[in-house]
Amino acid sequence: MFIHESPLLLPGLLAAQPEDKPIDPSPWRVNEEVLVREAGGELLLRQDSRTLRLRLTPLSGPLEGYAQDQTSIWVLARVKPNLISLRCARPSQSNSLERPLEIGVDQRVADDLHQQRKTSAPTVAAAMQWLTDEFVCERQGFGGDLVFAAILPRAKSGQLQLVGRAWLVDIRRANDGTLLVERVRRRNQKSLDAYAVLVGEIRFVDLAAGIRVQDGDERAMLEASVSSYGTYLELWQLYSDMEWRREVQTAAELGALRGYRIFPAN
Repeated sequence: MFIHESPLLLPGLLAAQPEDKPIDPSPWRVNEEVLVREAGGELLLRQDSRTLRLRLTPLSGPLEGYAQDQTSIWVLARVKPNLISLRCARPSQSNSLERPLEIGVDQRVADDLHQQRKTSAPTVAAAMQWLTDEFVCERQGFGGDLVFAAILPRAKSGQLQLVGRAWLVDIRRANDGTLLVERVRRRNQKSLDAYAVLVGEIRFVDLAAGIRVQDGDERAMLEASVSSYGTYLELWQLYSDMEWRREVQTAAELGALRGYRIFPAN
């Protein structure tokens, strides 16, 4: 899926003028992700190494407020010499994955997708390709992949649901810890109450060829990202715990914990 095809982008365009206008539109790639941030009292737009200073207009709507939220996802919709138009997605939270996230696909899934006429052949390879195309966004200029994951208030442990152009994929965690595609179904038009963005190396793999299993910290981070509202504090605590465990492991390898000198107050 290309980022501009996501149904989770908000409807309508948010427009701003380049401060140093007119600009040459030709180097800018429309329908691709850009970074929009407020910094030092200025509103900045960046794509690759190119940066623009933006000026708000009556057509800007909530652009300034959205730019202050670092979880916002931005897509460059139009570029004219005197006007920049943007689209925006507003996930509840964003989680950068430190290690690859692998999701297993088996023959059952391949047969099901072929019966739904999504693939030309009932093979696992064809199913992996279709699932990747439907659910995984390659981040041009940013590196890594991006998926949209529904936040499910009553989700069972190990449950994950990804949102594609027109389909949902339900994913479950098996007893051995592997993540497996359970079913693919059409998405209804009702908007999600909340969703998260997962960023990193994300891939559908042939279960029969072997699959990477997440460790305990990774599982906890993933489930905290997609299982409940208001999990920022929980995510922060998990990050802190993971960092402390790394310190302890390093100390065990070196034979001592990292030391700090404490001086008495005068």
